[in-house]
Amino acid sequence: MIRFSPHHEYEQNKRVNTLPFRSHYIPFDIKDDFAFIHQIIDKTRSSRFLSLNGDWLFKEHKSLFDIEYIDEEMSDKIDVPSCVQCRGYDYHQYTNFIYPIPYNPPFVPKENPTFHYRKIIKLDVIERAHLVFEGVDSAFYLYVNNKYVGYSQITHSKSEFDITDYVIKGENVIDVIVLKWCASTYLEDQDKFRFTGIFRDVYILFRDEQHITDYKIEPIRKDNKWFIQITNLSKVDFNYKIINKEDNITPLETKLVEINNPILWDEHNPHLYDVILSRGQEKILERVGLRDIRIEDCIFLINDKHQKLKGVNRHESSPINGATVTIEETYKDLCLIKSISANAIRTSHYPDIPEFYELCDVMGIYVVDEADVETHGAAGEEYSLQKWQDFANNGLFDDGVLDREISLYERDKNRTSVIIWSLGNESNYGKMFFEGADYIHEHDSRPIHYEGIFNLVDKKDYYTDRIDICSRMYPSLDDIKKQYLDDPKEKRPLLICEYTHSMGNSCGDVFDYWKLIMSSDRIIGAFVWEWCDHAVMVDEKLKYGSDFPEHRNDGNFSVDGLVTPDREFKSNTLEVKWVYEHIDNLNDAVITRKISEISNFENDNPIKVTYNDNDGSIKEIFIKNKNILKAPLKICYTRADIDNEMYDKKEIDIVRNASIKVKQVMDTESGREYQSSLIDLEGNSLIDFWTIYQPLNNGIKLKLKYQKNQKCYLSRIGFCFAIDDNSLTVKYRGLGPEETYIDKHHYALFGDYEYVAKDNEPIYLKPQEYGHHHDVEKLSIGNISIVANKLFSFNVLPYSEKDLLNTKHNYELIKDGNVYINIDYFMSGVGSHSCGPVLDEKFQAQDSGDIEFVIILDKE
Repeated sequence: MIRFSPHHEYEQNKRVNTLPFRSHYIPFDIKDDFAFIHQIIDKTRSSRFLSLNGDWLFKEHKSLFDIEYIDEEMSDKIDVPSCVQCRGYDYHQYTNFIYPIPYNPPFVPKENPTFHYRKIIKLDVIERAHLVFEGVDSAFYLYVNNKYVGYSQITHSKSEFDITDYVIKGENVIDVIVLKWCASTYLEDQDKFRFTGIFRDVYILFRDEQHITDYKIEPIRKDNKWFIQITNLSKVDFNYKIINKEDNITPLETKLVEINNPILWDEHNPHLYDVILSRGQEKILERVGLRDIRIEDCIFLINDKHQKLKGVNRHESSPINGATVTIEETYKDLCLIKSISANAIRTSHYPDIPEFYELCDVMGIYVVDEADVETHGAAGEEYSLQKWQDFANNGLFDDGVLDREISLYERDKNRTSVIIWSLGNESNYGKMFFEGADYIHEHDSRPIHYEGIFNLVDKKDYYTDRIDICSRMYPSLDDIKKQYLDDPKEKRPLLICEYTHSMGNSCGDVFDYWKLIMSSDRIIGAFVWEWCDHAVMVDEKLKYGSDFPEHRNDGNFSVDGLVTPDREFKSNTLEVKWVYEHIDNLNDAVITRKISEISNFENDNPIKVTYNDNDGSIKEIFIKNKNILKAPLKICYTRADIDNEMYDKKEIDIVRNASIKVKQVMDTESGREYQSSLIDLEGNSLIDFWTIYQPLNNGIKLKLKYQKNQKCYLSRIGFCFAIDDNSLTVKYRGLGPEETYIDKHHYALFGDYEYVAKDNEPIYLKPQEYGHHHDVEKLSIGNISIVANKLFSFNVLPYSEKDLLNTKHNYELIKDGNVYINIDYFMSGVGSHSCGPVLDEKFQAQDSGDIEFVIILDKE
């Protein structure tokens, strides 16, 4: 038995016995044909590539110190790549910024879930063998044939080991001990589910004894001529071929190859030139586009043109496999992102799989490439910016951050699609960033982005030359003007790296953001937070934070994507798509709508109606002696809370817990009038209402007037009621066919639409207000028709507001057979306040207003 005797590498920043960081490439044998998948290199087709993906033996331990012997008995199996939590081990945990372990950097708990992987492989021929792990969360020890090879960390970084001296001809045993937490945990506090395991590809590369190790290939423009520049970063010479030009290049030499009749690379024409490098029995294919990235006079330029980045932030996320994503899934994401007219992706908040960048190269997608750095939890639960800044200056993680910046740059330096480097996310700013930024600047001309510098308590380093781009998260429009456009010291272009937080029913501010963005060439663009909802599939149900035995979690805050976990579009997606498609002509269309005539209705033989004088509602409406109401017709001033109202909960509950007190009742020849007030729990009058109910021969006229007495949160104002048949067809003339709101409707067309009430299911995983329709002329539900004296809005749903409020997941909603109807004078906008600015006042309910509805009932 071979004892496992780890030291405390996991509480340090170092990697042990890994090969130097290098650019990503897969060598092919000189006899191989290059093979492709989705127009990028298919590494599995190289005869010098041996995949170790597949089944591995597996054993779970509570602690690293529970493993006595490296050759312990193992019986479980797990597929690689995967995340252990997605295979029934450990537990799922989602946390936004609070660390998942007690804060005591760089130390981690002794009880540290540890996972032992073992792979037995047979090697027929012994060549120089490099074992490559493209991603392991969070750290691991490597043994080959019971001999210690090394240790590595940095979750989203490639770890490469030369195992030539450890393998033998015949059967070989590879053991990998993976830790859930290590010192890296303090530098990898990204807003995501916390996964563990060998979650990216593992393989062996068989190399020549003297082989190409590294190089840099980049486009260069000189005197209006275009060149491809090659720098040999290996210790050996090699040959290169570009189009019909071939030559040899010696170690550390740089050569320029002029490209005649150059075709430039951009989002519209992502043309790539093949560069073939060869030495001995190996060859490597690189593909490079001709493009120039510059900042001039505070304007970001691509090929001399100001380019707006219509961006999305994208985590790598699969509802089935967590952080493990395939090339196919990545390709599908990129196709969908292109389909909404986005042209840029920020890799939030770590480098993606290598194939992602190759796909972006061939598809024409601009990339802001972000290092695997986030220390959000260092601000503490009290969110102290000073404490956070001190962390960035305390020296504990200087080497760790430097390694991450070097890893980012070196692996992706040859990718054309990478147009901006990002030092990381939400880590304040201090000396732990200095060397990494300097390293990138010394080796590359592309600009550096880093938003975290905005959180400096003292601003002495804010205007540093180390950071080439000014950046903001979720600024209000006023913030952009005051903090950036009106700042005389700011000479850098602005990138809004996160905006329009698309959590739940959201993205009501995209149009206004882009009107401002398009007004200034100093603004590079903006990146939606974020691409997809993060949720994990357990027992065929999608789950989010708090659904597991987590001691810390942030609930459904990860369910914040433009698309669902299964990549279905939402109204959020459609709004962003429309704006991105129309950024050159953002004007609110003014279309004349037809207002219904509601005065010519007879009431000489009115229908029977009963009232509730306690709250001023209609209890019953009789047609042929049958009450058609399943819930009273009453004034409605609340909606099911949306995620963007999470910070307004106190104000919302004041209104929700208030009750209507009738002050005066008057019977008239044509009906009944009420004067009432909304009274809160403290006895304060929030809103005064005047309602008139006028029964007609074939329906009822409703009049509503309101006046706020004091500031209060009014999410909607109108009437609501319920009827008993959710199989009824809903028809309307208005904006559609998708849900629309006052601040989210540009994608919709005015027309005639219909749907069946029971089929109107919520797409938001956490139930909330949905299915609303804005700017409506008329509405019918079965044999009930509704018109008004002005444009109105409505919801017709198979669930009540109470159902939506009190249900945690959309799949837990239960239909009771009823149809729940809201007809509104006004519904507030949705905004993006869960992370973005407060909802603009123009999208909030006015202090007063009035409307008249007529509900027409077919007596047949």
